[in-house]
Amino acid sequence: MGTKQALLGIVLGCRTFAGDMAQAGNGHIIHIASRAAITAVPRFGPYVASKAAVVAMTETLYNEIGDRVTITVACPSYFRSNLADRMVAHAEVEHRALARMISGSPRSAEEMAAAILRAARRGDLYFFPPGEDRRLWRLKRLMPQRTLRFLRVKFRMMLRQLDE
Repeated sequence: MGTKQALLGIVLGCRTFAGDMAQAGNGHIIHIASRAAITAVPRFGPYVASKAAVVAMTETLYNEIGDRVTITVACPSYFRSNLADRMVAHAEVEHRALARMISGSPRSAEEMAAAILRAARRGDLYFFPPGEDRRLWRLKRLMPQRTLRFLRVKFRMMLRQLDE
């Protein structure tokens, strides 16, 4: 599924179900974004933009009906899955970088899903895996330019290492 279709799915799902859920005064909506929504990974602009749009859509929905329906946006980082098999990268080195991060993750897809469901049951608006992801999100909100520069340098260093 492309980035446009993924975002359109969120919009259509909300249009279809959110009003009835709000009118009934119960229910929970979980949107799946990505850590990419906050890290602005270089050379993956459309993917990053679509995930940031999911976060913005969730925050807007929260302001519209969050007093009647609980809403969570999950921003998981890498976890072991087959995502690298389907992801389009601009260069082979970028594809290898993604594959390495995914396969090297200590988390399985099942563990990530269970953690997201726990966050939703608590009524958390945002889900970030414990550790670096939540700290990174907070840091970016406090010092956006410095954080983005740090991420750019880190990403470029990783690509150089893989290219050697």
